[in-house]
Formats: sequence, C-alpha cells, structure tokens
Amino acid sequence: MKLTRRLSLVLAVILVLGVFTNAKTISVWLTGHSNEEMSIIREVTETTFTSKTGISVDYTNLSWGDFENRFLMAAASGEAPDVGGAGALFIPELGLRGALVDLTTMPGFNEVYNRSYPAFYRSLQYKNVTFGVPYTATVSTAFQRDDILNDIGIKSISTWDELRQVLPKLQAKNSNFALQWFLTDTLYADVNMFMWQRGADDYNDDLTKSGYDDPEAITAFTDYVELYTAFL
Repeated sequence: MKLTRRLSLVLAVILVLGVFTNAKTISVWLTGHSNEEMSIIREVTETTFTSKTGISVDYTNLSWGDFENRFLMAAASGEAPDVGGAGALFIPELGLRGALVDLTTMPGFNEVYNRSYPAFYRSLQYKNVTFGVPYTATVSTAFQRDDILNDIGIKSISTWDELRQVLPKLQAKNSNFALQWFLTDTLYADVNMFMWQRGADDYNDDLTKSGYDDPEAITAFTDYVELYTAFL
C-alpha cells in the first residue's frame, strides 16, 4: 500500500551525524511545498535561525510523487539530509529501518514536544521512541451556501443525518455536496473523520493491532461509503 501524506506533516531528523551547532551548513529536505511557501520558509530561516546561529540551511523541496523513494535511497546510500520533512505516515517506516534518530534523546525535545497537541505525535511514536515532530497541520472544515439552502427551505445543516435528508432536494435543484475525495487525494482524511467522530481509530491504543475491525470503525466506514453509493 502506497503511503501518502496525512492531516499533519513532520520535521524528522534523519541520520544526524553531528551536532548542528558545530556545522556551517545543514541540509533540509521538505516535501510538497509551493515555490511561494519555500520562499517564505527560506526567509524565516534566514531571519530567525541563520542570523542568530551563523548556520546556513540548504533546502531541497521534494514532490509528493517521489519523496518516499528519495528518502529511502538517501538512507540506504548514507547520503541522507540532516533534517527531513515528509508525510507523517512515512516517518515510522524510516524509523523502524534505523534511518532516524530518537528525538527524545536530543536536547530541548520536551520544549518542542509541548508546543503541539500530544495526539499529533500518535503516528510519530512507537514503543517510547519518537521519530519526528509536527511542523504543520491541515484542518478539515465544512461550509455551506446559505442562499442555496434557503431556496429549498433549509436554514442550515448541522449533522450527517440532516445532510442525508437534504441531499435529494439539493440534487433536484442541480446542487450537491462533496467530501475531500475527488476534490483532493486525501481519501484517508474523509474516512478518519467518520471514524474519529464515532470514537474509532486506525490502531488500538498500544499500536499492536489494526482498529479497522472495531464495530464503531465498521459503522463509520459504512456511513462514509453509503454517502457515495446511496446519496452522491
């Protein structure tokens, strides 16, 4: 199964061979940023990091299409960057192959850890080892056209049940509803949304077993699929 990016990205330390403060330049690979975003990242790095430490940062921006192969080949060849940003689902795979440093052993980790919600680390930790830290996150939001809803006598939609009831009326007026799938490639974001709302998750609490056979997870997946098979 191909690993793709999740709601959050991570900044992972990859094959660190020395202490950054002793280096003049460090290499950082990031994934999936636009040219504008990279310009901002470089500017912020220069003003808040390089100007204070004297350490330059050499950035490389990878695409979502080949970042996994690039990191795997770099780790295998011993030519990995000092720091890498990649999809959160991919980080543990690198860590379990011995290509990442346990960040809990690094000075200042607790301070960095406390900047984020603990749940952000769920996919970045295994057996008390932390392979990465989140540096950005995506939030799923819902929005609706009040004017279109008002035309069919609906004030607002607040629940999935209300949506299912309203959809036939919307579709009769050539309007519809869309989840992220088909608009983006983040299928898992839609599935997880339904699962989390029912208290289910991808894994059990100690990450030793899949959570997909949990009754609540099955119900959530059924609800998600039926939006397409019965309503959309």
